[in-house]
Formats: sequence, C-alpha cells, structure tokens
Amino acid sequence: MVILEGPVGKNVMSFSNTLDLTSTGKVGGGMISFNSRADLDGHINRDLLGMIGRTYLGGVIGGQMWLRGGSLEVASKAEIDGPATFQGREEPVIAAGAKLASPIHVEKLQQSRHFRRSGAWLAIHEIFGYGVTLLVGILLLTVLPGFFRAALRETGRIGLPIGVGVLALIAACSCWSRRPV
Repeated sequence: MVILEGPVGKNVMSFSNTLDLTSTGKVGGGMISFNSRADLDGHINRDLLGMIGRTYLGGVIGGQMWLRGGSLEVASKAEIDGPATFQGREEPVIAAGAKLASPIHVEKLQQSRHFRRSGAWLAIHEIFGYGVTLLVGILLLTVLPGFFRAALRETGRIGLPIGVGVLALIAACSCWSRRPV
C-alpha cells in the first residue's frame, strides 16, 4: 500500500496493491500507476497513465488521463485539464460538478469466454508439462543410475562435465523453442 500525503517534486511510478494520493498530496510531474485500487484526491500537475482495477478520482489532473481498469468514479470536486480516456468493463460514474476539459472517451471492454478458456488451458498445459518433465527425470535416475554415478566421479575433471552440460543446454533449448505456445 502506498500513501502519498505530501509533495513529490517530479514524477511518480507506482506498482502496488493500493495507492492513496490524499488531498494534501501533490505530484510535481506525471504519474504512472499499476494498482488494483487507487484513491486520487490530491493534485497531479501533469498526466496520469494507469492500469487500475478500481479508481476514485477526487483531485486534480493537470494534463491528460489514460486509464484502463474495472471501474472509474469521478467526484464532483475532481478536475481533468486535458483529454481523458477510460477503457474498462463498466461505464465510468461521473458526478455532476466534475470539471472536465472534454468528455471522457470511454472504450468498453468485453471479456471473451474464449480468452478465459485459453488461459485455463495454458495453465493446465504448463502444469502437466512440468509434471511430465519431473517424471522423465525420475525415470532416468532409476533406469540409468550408473550414468549418474559416473557423472559424479567425473566432476573431479572439469572439461567433460562442462561439455555434457553445454550439450544438455543446447538440447533443452532446441526442444523448448519447438514447443507450441
């Protein structure tokens, strides 16, 4: 959690769960924010760029605003002095007294079911891939114990183990690059 209660001379970049720019907080430059929630009651002299899940704007943005997230609420005391864009699943809630240089350009995002299924499929695919790799390693360890004992004996000599390691790395990289994404 980040709380800004005083002045910041230049720019602010925030990667946190929650960002709170209090009414006494002032950012001398612009702000880039990646948060799940942001309460922006203070003053940002320049632009605001953010990917924020839930945004409450009650302060001043001296430049333009570009937000992508779940929801946006603009209070009646808020002020945006430049063009504003919001990309999200919900329509922004804008209070009647808010001072906007221009209407907020809204791009409504639709979450596709195909995207969610493909993400789940990718996670399951990766889990099974790691499991199969682990099983192959255990199988090689049990089937070829002599190879591993010989490798341990040879570690006293540095040349051969480095050569075997390089060959294994090349083989693993070539297999990884052929793997479908």
